[in-house]
Amino acid sequence: MGSADDAHRALDDAEVSLLTVLDENGRASSAYRVGGTPTLYLIAADGTILMSDIGYGTGTEEHLRQEIQRLLR
Repeated sequence: MGSADDAHRALDDAEVSLLTVLDENGRASSAYRVGGTPTLYLIAADGTILMSDIGYGTGTEEHLRQEIQRLLR
């Protein structure tokens, strides 16, 4: 497993501009029953999980944009 610095460097290299968190002690992973990494969540201001997705690859960013647009309607 890499360090927090490794994670931040990878996110910078990928030009990710979304809020990201690093679960160093695994408590959030357990609480949200994360089944793989990366796991992406769209969370409402009230804490409701609106969408989740596992993995990142070609098309992920567009998929997230479409989901955000759909949820904003």
